Parts: sequence; C-alpha cells; structure tokens
Amino acid sequence: MAAAHDGSHGILYLCGEKTCGVLVVSESLLGRRVRRIDGGYDRFAVVVDSWELECEQHGDSAEVLEHETVIGGLQHVKIHRVAVGKSHRLALSLDGRIFSWGTRDSVLQSAELGQVGVSGSWLKKSDSKSQRLLLAPEQDPSRNLQGANQSSAVCQPLPVHTSTELFFRSLACGRSHSAAVTDKGDLYTWGRNFEGQLGHFSTSLSKEHNALVNGICAWPKFVRVFLSKPRVADVSCGDMFTVVLLESGAIYRFGERFTGVARRPNTKTGSNLHLLIKCGNDGAGFVGIACGYAHALAVTSSGQLYAWGWNNYGQLGLGPTSSIKSSATPVLVPAPELEWTKAYAGGNYSAAISTAGELHTWGNGKHGQLAHGPGHMNCEFAPRRVDTLQRTVVSAVVCTARNLYVFASTQIAEIVPKSGEITGGYELRIKGSGIWSSDDLTVRFVPLTEGRLPRGSLGVYDESTHEIVCQVPKFSLAGEFAVEIAMDGKHFTTNGQVFSAFKRPRITCVSISETRLSGGEEAVFELVGVLPESCREPIIRVIPCAVDFMDDAAEAVKVFTRRPDMDPVDVVAVVTCMASDDSGGSQYRSSSSDTTHTVRFLTPGFALTREVLPCALEISYNGGLHFIPVVLSAPANTIDSDSATRSSQPPQQHIVWYHDAHVQRIRPNSFVMTALPQTVCVDADQLLQRCGGFSVVARVDMPTKDSDTVQASVSATLKIQSVNDTRTSMCCVVPPLTQWEYTDAPFVSGEQGPTIPAVPASRSICDWWRRVPRTGFAVELSVSMNGGKSALPYDGDSGKAQLYALPAVGSLWSVFPPSGEVSGGAKVSISGDFFHFDTPDAVVSLRWRDKHFQVPASCQLASPEQDARTDGVNSSERRVVFHTPPLPFPGDRETAAAIAEGHELGASEEVDVFIALDGVHFTEKGLKFVYCASPGPGLAKDNNNVLE
Repeated sequence: MAAAHDGSHGILYLCGEKTCGVLVVSESLLGRRVRRIDGGYDRFAVVVDSWELECEQHGDSAEVLEHETVIGGLQHVKIHRVAVGKSHRLALSLDGRIFSWGTRDSVLQSAELGQVGVSGSWLKKSDSKSQRLLLAPEQDPSRNLQGANQSSAVCQPLPVHTSTELFFRSLACGRSHSAAVTDKGDLYTWGRNFEGQLGHFSTSLSKEHNALVNGICAWPKFVRVFLSKPRVADVSCGDMFTVVLLESGAIYRFGERFTGVARRPNTKTGSNLHLLIKCGNDGAGFVGIACGYAHALAVTSSGQLYAWGWNNYGQLGLGPTSSIKSSATPVLVPAPELEWTKAYAGGNYSAAISTAGELHTWGNGKHGQLAHGPGHMNCEFAPRRVDTLQRTVVSAVVCTARNLYVFASTQIAEIVPKSGEITGGYELRIKGSGIWSSDDLTVRFVPLTEGRLPRGSLGVYDESTHEIVCQVPKFSLAGEFAVEIAMDGKHFTTNGQVFSAFKRPRITCVSISETRLSGGEEAVFELVGVLPESCREPIIRVIPCAVDFMDDAAEAVKVFTRRPDMDPVDVVAVVTCMASDDSGGSQYRSSSSDTTHTVRFLTPGFALTREVLPCALEISYNGGLHFIPVVLSAPANTIDSDSATRSSQPPQQHIVWYHDAHVQRIRPNSFVMTALPQTVCVDADQLLQRCGGFSVVARVDMPTKDSDTVQASVSATLKIQSVNDTRTSMCCVVPPLTQWEYTDAPFVSGEQGPTIPAVPASRSICDWWRRVPRTGFAVELSVSMNGGKSALPYDGDSGKAQLYALPAVGSLWSVFPPSGEVSGGAKVSISGDFFHFDTPDAVVSLRWRDKHFQVPASCQLASPEQDARTDGVNSSERRVVFHTPPLPFPGDRETAAAIAEGHELGASEEVDVFIALDGVHFTEKGLKFVYCASPGPGLAKDNNNVLE
C-alpha cells in the first residue's frame, strides 16, 4: 500500500471519488521537493522538503486538529516513510526509529500502536477469563466498546516500544497489525494475530493456547520462522495477511487466506508460514510486492507480474474470460507485450508501471480510481494503460481505497535537437514528466568534456505541447553537455540528456551539379570537421527554385527564389566514412585533427517532363529541425588568406540543376579513319553549361592481338568547338586516331586464374586501328554536362550514342532504277561495298555536265523485316536511298534561262551519282543514272533546238 520515491520536484496527480474520476493535478505540492508518497485505506501522506510529513486533510475541524497534533509531535523528526492502517499510522524516521499514532476518536482493539502504557486494553476480571482470552475483541459479547474500560486511541505520535539497537528501514500496516524490517533483514510484527497475520505461532502449543499467547502482540516481536532463511528484503500487509519478500527473491505469506472474514482463534486459520513462490516461470526472482484488501501482486526482475487472492472485481488482472474468482497461489498476469518494474495495490484494485514508465490500472473502478476517464466507473479485468498519462513517466503510485495518487517526478525524457552548432541562438525543446509553468524554470548545460565551461538558459513552459523551450547558449568550444532542468532554479534533475555542441563542418565537395528529374542518382558530400555521433544521419533538403537571373556569360546564378508551387523534398543521408579518434578519448579534438566525412544520399525525383529545374541544397545535422545552406568552401590548406580577405563576395549556395536532357542525334554518325580530324554535331535538348563543363569522350572496346576475350579500350576526348544559342546542339572535333589513348585490359581470365596479359608496348599500340576489320568499328560517345561524371542518355533505338569508323570510302555497285523522269521524285536505291551501318546523314552528289547538286539520303537495310542492328549484317544487305531532284537542278538559273529561250533537254540525260555516308567524303567513282524526258508533242522532232 506504499510507494517510494528518492525525492525531487514533480507533479502529483489525483483521481477517484474526490475528483469524480477526473485526473487532476495537486497544486499544493508544485514546487516542493517530494521525498516519498504513502497511503492506504482512506488516508494519503507525503514526505516533502526537509523530510517533513504532511497528511491529506478533508477540511473538517477534527481532521485539521489531528493533522496539527501529528505534525507538531513530529516537527523535530525527519520522516523517511509512512504506513497507514485502518485506524492507526506508523512513521519511520531517518535514524531508523518508528513512531505510531491513531486516528482521532477511533478505538484501537489490538495494540496496533506498539506503545507501552497507551495501547487499548479490553481484558476484564471474570470467572470466564480464559474463555474470553480465546475471543477476538469484536467477538467478545461481554465487552462494551462504549464502556469505561475502553482505551481511546491518541493522535499524538509516540515512539514504538523497541530495542534501541534496532534500526528499521521499512514498514507496513494492515487493518489492525503492523510489520517492520530492520537494516539486518530481520522482520518484526505486532498488533492483531488472530488470523495468523503476524507470523507468531508455536507448533508445540495447541490452537487455543496459541490464541491465548499470540492472539495480540502489544509491541514489535521478531518473527522467528525467518531465522534460518535469507534476509528479509521487504514486507507488505493486506487487510488481515502479510506478504514477505526475501533477498533470495522468494515470497512467503501468513495470515488470513483472502476470505475477508475475521477468524476465531480456535478455527483452523492457515496461520502457519507458507512459501508461495520462489521465482517466476523464467527463473527470475521477485523484486517487488504489494498488497490490497484481499489480494497481492509481485514483480520479478525480468518484468513478469504475478497476482493472487480475491478476483471478484478483476483485481488479479487475469482477463475478462478468466473463471478464477480467487487464487491462493500466484498466477502470472497475461501481458506478453509488457514488462513491469513496480506494482501497487489498494482496496480491490491494482496498478503497475511498465518499463516505459507508463501506468496501467485494473480492478474495481466504482469510484473512478482507475483513471480511465470520468465516464468510466466500471471494473477492468486486465491491465489497461492510463492514456491521460501516456507520455508521462510515472515514478510512484499510492492506491487508497477510493482514490489513486500518481507522482511523476521532474525528469527529462527527450531533448530536440540532440546536437547543434556552438554558435547557439536556436531553440531547444525539452520533453519530460513532472514539469509545469514556473517563473524560476532554469535549464543548464553541464560539460561532460574536459575543459568546457557550464552554460545556463531560462526556460519557458509551452502549455500547448507540455514542453520546456529554451534558447541554446553560445559555447566557446565543441563538446558534450548534460542538459538538466530545475523548476525552482536550484534543484536540478540528475537524468540529464546529452547535447552535443559542434562546430559547423566545411563542405569541400559536392559530387553533383546536375541530375535527372527522375532522381535516384547517388550524391556525395565531403565534409571536413568533427561531427558527433548523433549526426550520423544528416538530412538533405532539396528546394525547387525559380531562377531570376540566368546568363551563360555570368559566373554564377545570382538570384533564385523558392518555387511556391513545389514543396521541398527531404532525404536522409548516411555518413559512410567517419574517422575514429586515435587518441581514444573524446571525439571533440582540435581543428588540426579535423577529419573528412563522406555523406551519401540518393537524389529525389520530381514529376516534371522536359523541364530544367534548379534546386538549392540545405543540410540539417539535428534531425531536420534546423537547416543551413550547402555552400562549398575550399579545403583549409588551399585557402589564400590574403585573397580570402580581399574577396568581398560571399560564397554562393550550391545549386543542382534537374533536367531531362537526352542526346537525340549525332551528325554525322560516321567518319573516315584516314580523313580526320572531322567535326561532328551532338544534337540534344537542355544543354546546361553551369554543371561542371561539357565533355564528349569517344571510346572503343576491342579485343587484343592475342585473345578474343580480353578487352582493351581506346578513347579520345573530343574538343568542344561551340554550343548554339538555343542549347540544342554542340559541335566537337574527332581527333586523328594517332592521338587516341590505348589502354590494355589489366587481367586475363584463364584456367589457372588471373594473369597479366602479354601485350608489348610496341608499334602495335600506336597503330591499333590497323587491327580493326575492313568493315570498320563502332565508337561509343559519352556526352556529359558535368565534366564526365555521368553521361546523358540517348534517344535512339540502340540506347547508345555511336559513331561508325570507316577505314576508307568504298565502291558503288549498282543503282535501281537506273532511270527516271526529269521531273524528279523517283525513289532510287544504290548498293555498295561499304554500307556497314545505318545512317540518316548520307549525302548523294549528282553531276550533270558541269553542274553539281546534293540531296540528302539514308543508308538502311534493303528489307524492312531485317534486324536493324549491324551485328551479322553485311554491306550487300543495305542500300542508300534518295529521291531524285528535277532536271535541271533547283537553283540552276543558267539552264533554266536557256530553256526559257526555247532550248529543250534531250530525250535522256545521264547523271553521275556519288555517295558520302558522312556527308563529306564521297566515292571517287560514281554510277550512271539517266533522266528521261516525258513523252509529249514534238519531243525529239526538232533536233536543232535540243539543249547541248
């Protein structure tokens, strides 16, 4: 029926008959240092401040007088614990003495006070003396409780009659009996024993003589049955029984067996000592006990809860389907998802605190004492959490018959953030229990790192969130600090949460300056500095922006604003490389020991198409509470102090450009190996020059001379000539093959394991292109806007941007059809021996007399059903296709003028056809194609007027 607490400020909650089931705060104890709360039956007591006792008063004059009498009698005694019986009270002082007193105008029938000369005496001289000795006080028909022989209880606290050598450390009260444990683990009991609740029973005496000798014990008497057993750890009293916990973890019981009816001493009462249980079903011993009116609870060291006794109101917590009405042996309370630390009982209900500090109650809720709300006055048959106190860490509980008292000591449960910069000035929110609005609320930061100074700040209680808010002070050095609070500005909590103050690290590198709208690209930050452990998962915020000033000639984006139509996206990053402290001490070291940390995260995506989106980056080291812009700074060893001083422009926030850029086409998509250098154009959309620089790299993977499986690579960086104004095309130059870089494969995979390939550094490396087949080879182009860190995707069917290298321009074989009308429009296909790839960039050059005209053409497979890939397809299966222009050629003004003067074309005109797959280098020899005049009147009749 009692609950202990070490002593601190906090909040006392009250719920039950006095509050109509509403959980309310006891205002009288706010700001006072609560040492312990105790109570039982209909009374509650609290030890406060300098170990002073205060008892609850109901307001009538009799109770006020009684309270003044008790307090006056104990004003020079430092009280440690209190126990409450039906009509008597006990108080334990810090020096191990016990004081007792009774309630005003009550009658003590069983020497409950344990005081010599003042205990009630109910024996009278009579011929039937021995018979009356066998009766309990309430069963003696000859006793007149209102007569002159009655001894009234006194409310003046007096010492209990014990040996001065005894030092008591705990005590308990039942209805009419008391128990106390000494510092040596000995148990003493006194008061009523007719039900065997004191444990004084002699096996050598009859039941009648036991009742005569041991029915009432007027002062504390040692319980001898524990003489050969382990020391007593604690004791708890029910209404007419006693439960004892030994240091071994075993539990014993003696007294009435939960019927609630006082027994005659000549009736078999079961008063002998009973070992109830040694340990839980997992082997863990018991560490706590509690007794109600006719039931008891016990908690094991592993968090299991056992109950026994009456269960008519569900006070055992066995569930609504349990058929057990009472149990003389402990039964496990079914709550597999919970672990318990403390248990409490009073009247016909129970309470327990879980390892999370949450309070659960069950049993009789008739008066609202279960604290489940004013409308809940029913019984609970299983442990139910008190939701009103869900986020409150409960320290102690007292269960009186009709009211529940809950104390939440002032303590910190969580601080947000757990880390921050040493500059301070930002908000710290403190979550906890037992806190309220106070003018003296103070927060202090106690250094845990050597060489740091403590700091303090005034706190404010936020009524809406029930949190303490303060401003983080400025720290001179980085380090760890224990955050403590004091509601009165003097007495601080001792369970301080650790706050890590650090100096903002420098960001020396960000791996991306552009990325795709689809996201998913890994980005890397390089941080230089010291980060606390709590910063291992920083948050990166990507903020969509609108650029107000953007010019290719500018050095940087000067102005950008957050887009109101798009929300920022937060991404959790991971510090994958954090250096350890070589000194083995604190992680907070001097700047000379700054280390480099690698922070990795995946870029988020945005649901946009074909749009360029600049995004600013911010980083948070404290869980997203405070963000700072990502600004690149040079490494410390590369900073020129003079130039840094002269620089008047602040560093710019890093911008990442989101885009959906694709390479759409390479024009032309081929070159002649012997005709380099050659200019090619890369057609793309959304080319951005601010993202680290354009680069186009050509690469060829090819087998070495000695093996078909070993790959060597040849690469060249193409020089960028220009980018058009619309950022849709970029011209670059393919260098001569002699300037390409040849790299051998590092290993050959063979049966005997990896070996180094034997490719000599000889002439074969310099003329590597001579190894390629006569059909040429394909060159893969990697087009990048970020200096080569990543390549743009290609829109073509192959998925690769490619160039085709031809050893030389070959020969043409045939043309079909061989003729067409002079009006043009005929579809003509030409075969040749060098058509090894598809291209839309071919050009047909037509030569008629001294006139030349070029038309676009394409090289493609002759049959549409054939696979468009180059693998396994020879040149005979491709054709160059074009449409004939009219004759005379468009733009031939001279011929057109001659025809206007009356000259006519011949019936057939031969045209020489030449082809260049790259649009530049044409075949040396052409094929004949014949233009035929359209039939009509006088077509060839007047030969003298035929145009020559």
